Amino acid sequence: MNELKDVFICHASEDKPEIIKPLVASFEREGISYWYDEVEIKWGHSIPDKINEGLRISRYVIVVISKSFLSKNWPKRELNSALNIEAST
Repeated sequence: MNELKDVFICHASEDKPEIIKPLVASFEREGISYWYDEVEIKWGHSIPDKINEGLRISRYVIVVISKSFLSKNWPKRELNSALNIEAST
């Protein structure tokens, strides 16, 4: 099993440069562990499996809702998965 994380970052890829990367840098400065797709998902991994694993091992989910987030299906699926986990535990 992977190491437990404090937060899972749910976001649209378009938000990485301006929002997510500074957020990740802040987490690192403060010693907050995080699950972030660019760090955790490697070539050849199953993306849905890795995301579900990340949600399972994270204490909290931070959702960055933006126009990009709302216009894409994948981030909304991540959010729905997180809500389903919350509802069932």
